[in-house]
Amino acid sequence: MKSKKIISIFFVLFCVVSLGFSKSAENSVKTKKTIGLETGLNLVNLYPIGEFSDYAKATFGAEIFVNYFLPKKIVKTENFGITANFGLNKVFSNGKYLEKFSMNYFSVGAFYLLNLPKNFQIKPQLNIGFINHKTKGGYEMKDSYFDLMFSVSCDLRYDFKYNIIFNFSPVYNFIPVNDGVIHYFGLKLGACYCF
Repeated sequence: MKSKKIISIFFVLFCVVSLGFSKSAENSVKTKKTIGLETGLNLVNLYPIGEFSDYAKATFGAEIFVNYFLPKKIVKTENFGITANFGLNKVFSNGKYLEKFSMNYFSVGAFYLLNLPKNFQIKPQLNIGFINHKTKGGYEMKDSYFDLMFSVSCDLRYDFKYNIIFNFSPVYNFIPVNDGVIHYFGLKLGACYCF
């Protein structure tokens, strides 16, 4: 319940901020990024692969993210940057072992932006961070677990008007745990605003 409220608050704030930027930019022409900063929201849908699918069917949630393009003086290109992501996800249990299940994560990473014709872009990205699985249910699985998480994604982006970018991304998460590895594969869909 708490995760749903937090996700709802993030979504409402994102919509309000986006509408505010859209209104203020109605009479302006499309402009380039001035300080190399992007912030946005993704809806995230992941599916467990392998043995972990005995516990969970799918996850659904949201993440907020910030991308920062490093200055050309540092990396000799305007297309390389760093990112930070914070996500909240509801995990849908298959009912065999768990009653409630959620996961939250924070990660940082790096990306490279490739510009394509007609305002399309591709952004491969690598992240590392921490994930927190919160469980409640059968046997002794009533706990909160923190694990290291590696994430690989590749955004297909469309540079819209008024510095707004829409993105669609396949994503793969690799989480080493004590007795093996948890794999998630899924999709992200969202938008961001370029400052």
